[in-house]
Amino acid sequence: MFKRTLAKVLSTVMIISTVAMPTSVVFAEQSATLVASQIKVYNYFDGEKGSMGEDLIMDAVEVKNTIVSGPTFKIYANATDVTPLETRTLDLGEEDFTMLLADVHLSHAGGEIYLTVTEPGKTESERVAKTYTAEKSPKIVGLNIPNIVQNDPLYKASEITFNYAGLTAGTILRVYSADYTKKLLYVVTLDASYFNGVADASKKVVLYPTVSSSNGIWECVVTQQLPNRLESAAGNLSCMATYIPDLVDANKLDIFSYPGETGNHFDIDSPPAFLAVENAQEIVVVPAAENYSLNVYKNIADTTPTIVAHANASNFIPPCSDKLSPFFRQPGSYRTNLGASSALKLGDHGGTVYVAYVLAGGKESIWRTPVTYSTIYNTFSEGIPQASPPSPSNFIINNNIDNMDTITYKGAKGDIIKIYLTENVNSKKLLPLIVNGTRTINGASVPVGTTKVAQLGTDAGTVYATIQNAAGTESERVAVSYGVESASTPDPTNDPSATNAPSSGKQPAQAPTANSFMVANNAGSSDAITYTGTAGDIIKIYTVETGGKVLGTATVARGKTTAIISKSIIGATEGSVYATITTSTTSESSRTKLDYLAEQTTVAPSPDAITVTNNTGGIKDAIGVTDVVVGDTIKVYKDSTTKSTLGKAVAAETVATVTVSQVGLTSGSVYVTVTNKGKLESERVVKAFSAETATTAISKDKVFVTNNAVGMKDTVKATDLLEGDTITVYMDDTTEKALGKATVAKGKTEAIVSITQIGATEGSIYVTVANKSTPASSRVKVDYITEQKTAAPTPDNITIINNTGGSKDTVLVTNIVEGDTVKVYKDATTKSTLGKATVLASATEATVSIAQLGMTASTVYVTVTNSGKLESDRVAKDYGAETATTVISSNQVVIKNNIGKAKDTVTATGLLVGDTVTVYTDDTATKALGKATVAKGKSEIILSLAQLGASGGSVYVTLANKLTPASTRVKINFLAE
Repeated sequence: MFKRTLAKVLSTVMIISTVAMPTSVVFAEQSATLVASQIKVYNYFDGEKGSMGEDLIMDAVEVKNTIVSGPTFKIYANATDVTPLETRTLDLGEEDFTMLLADVHLSHAGGEIYLTVTEPGKTESERVAKTYTAEKSPKIVGLNIPNIVQNDPLYKASEITFNYAGLTAGTILRVYSADYTKKLLYVVTLDASYFNGVADASKKVVLYPTVSSSNGIWECVVTQQLPNRLESAAGNLSCMATYIPDLVDANKLDIFSYPGETGNHFDIDSPPAFLAVENAQEIVVVPAAENYSLNVYKNIADTTPTIVAHANASNFIPPCSDKLSPFFRQPGSYRTNLGASSALKLGDHGGTVYVAYVLAGGKESIWRTPVTYSTIYNTFSEGIPQASPPSPSNFIINNNIDNMDTITYKGAKGDIIKIYLTENVNSKKLLPLIVNGTRTINGASVPVGTTKVAQLGTDAGTVYATIQNAAGTESERVAVSYGVESASTPDPTNDPSATNAPSSGKQPAQAPTANSFMVANNAGSSDAITYTGTAGDIIKIYTVETGGKVLGTATVARGKTTAIISKSIIGATEGSVYATITTSTTSESSRTKLDYLAEQTTVAPSPDAITVTNNTGGIKDAIGVTDVVVGDTIKVYKDSTTKSTLGKAVAAETVATVTVSQVGLTSGSVYVTVTNKGKLESERVVKAFSAETATTAISKDKVFVTNNAVGMKDTVKATDLLEGDTITVYMDDTTEKALGKATVAKGKTEAIVSITQIGATEGSIYVTVANKSTPASSRVKVDYITEQKTAAPTPDNITIINNTGGSKDTVLVTNIVEGDTVKVYKDATTKSTLGKATVLASATEATVSIAQLGMTASTVYVTVTNSGKLESDRVAKDYGAETATTVISSNQVVIKNNIGKAKDTVTATGLLVGDTVTVYTDDTATKALGKATVAKGKSEIILSLAQLGASGGSVYVTLANKLTPASTRVKINFLAE
């Protein structure tokens, strides 16, 4: 990605000269400030790919332009910089655009940029800040997660090694389940300690998968999150395991909760075994074998077990143990003394723990087996009898109206009473009740205990009680009944053996009359029940005649004669509620039935009272309703069933108007309702409306399409228009998305739409025109022709110079025009060029320079491309070989064929500085016997050759210089040694 350090302008010193100002100064209007919602920022990371796999290498800013007269947009790094990061001036009529930040890289961590716009003839606008998000971290590709090797199926071997070479300190790696449910399995942060200066360091992390796989494959996906970046997409990676067994069979495991047990040990029997963590109120049953341990975890991902159970010879209990157990006690068991430990607090209402084997050396099995447990009550304690149930007559239950309910038990000091809501073993338990006080009952001091309960309910009912005392374990449950709620509290010193029904000593009040109440069943607001009576009266409203739910309570205040219960307490249809009264001198009365009517529905408006105005030109439409009442709510819907409204209004007088963005360009209907205060919404009344008046369609002979070649935008030009008219171009007669649009500028009569590409071949577009006061016209079909190809150059207009001596070769093309591009290829098919050139301003030719065409004669292929047209066909042009050097004369060469091992020599004279002489064995050999170049200030060279041979013969010599290639070979004879 192209990058640039953002220069910060620390200060700007502005020197303002003092000049004489004219008496009348006209200041240019400032451009309107952009809105942040018009701007979208794309902050890509290096190497990020688009939806089509393309590289997104440059950050970009997209602007929804509403100014069509060629504005200039600028991007600044902050609110004070003078120099913008990027500047873009739009063509006339160009609207939405994207500015690629080729030389700017936005912050990885996100931040703000600032944009301005300058309209023609106006000054630069205020800056608008646009916040952009941090870059996403790049998706992990090729992160090394090697196989999980299971050498011993009973040993923990589920380490996964992350090779994080090339990653950044502070990167967060997350491992998710591979089923794309995004279940997070593990998180590791690569802090500085992971690296320690080692380039290819690695780190082991241990996962505890919740399931195993019969085929030995455990799959996962991994993401990374770089510092100050967003989390990346998941990399599709997997961990392969050679063997991953289920080590603990859940079918052989049972867990039971025994609340209230005492003791300080647990037992492990041979299967099915008995593990009683009594002081922790839990029992775990597991299969047993000597010399192993169990790790019991409360959660799948815990790193420390909640409890560890050991089985070895020192903990062995003989098979003939006389201890009692409710389980299938098998001969032989093991015991571990836990002291007073209560670490395994799992709760009284069932749950799940996770169990794993631990073998010699502390190796733990891979899989933790989830084991559910339930709650068991009325258990046996070893050698201790079960207590007898308590007597229901020893309970006093006060079911109070406004205060907390109380439960009192008369028993013996130390008795522990537990109250349950049902007989079910998993029933919710209320607060315990312990006999730890005394009361005087019938003149005697009696041990009692009392507990408070939030609310037992308004009706009579039953709870279930157990007792646990020094004589035994918790008893079976016994039912204890209680009466309906009472405003007064029974005297707890009364003999509890008499009854549990309320007894206040006060007479019930006389039931109120229905005429004392007024029930308003309102719609859309709180219902109201108004009572007229005496100060201090307490009224209570019930759902039914006996029992049921209390809907509300109210008291007539001092100095008042009425009390109101105001809340949504009754239904939409007609029905009844029941009222009681309690005074300061009486208890609660019997219930009086109060009937109420159904909620009332508002009368629907007449269609004649509804008027729909379907405005054109972007003006909001209006729906007016007459004959309404102040406070009425008018709602407008698009059909007879949709819940959402097009708009609504509250009447401030007898006429109300609802304004909506658009009811539609074509004719249609809306549905209108009225809602009176305290009543239901009326039925919907349909009201038809007419279509908006459309703009007259443009004539196709007023539209001109230029289908330019790739690299230049195509254009659609519409003429004979009015200022403010907008033309829109579509690819067909139905598609809603436009190819582009443009508006006629002030003082103009035409508009031009620029389109990236409409297609290389001939086709059609569809054009609409709209103005400020009417909607868009129907679409007009306009045909366009195929993109035009440039005429190929003639060979006579091509001149090739194949220079010698290392000078660049040239291809000259004449009789072409300004802006044409000339390209030279080595053959008729290759895509890459040997070179290219563009015709300069006012010129009619272009020259392409090429490093080397080749020493021998050959052919090149030349094209010309006019602006806005396709490249021409390739034209072949032959060229000649480079001019060779003149051959050396045999008189200039002397060969000495020396005897023995002395080297033979070849001497060439009469040469120029830089000339090179090369000697070959024959006229075709490619490998030379030797060569030498004439040094500065010399005119000859001497070549030393290993041996030419004892007998006479010949060699072949070439001559080359700096400007010309080597000459042909000259045969030179030599004598025998």
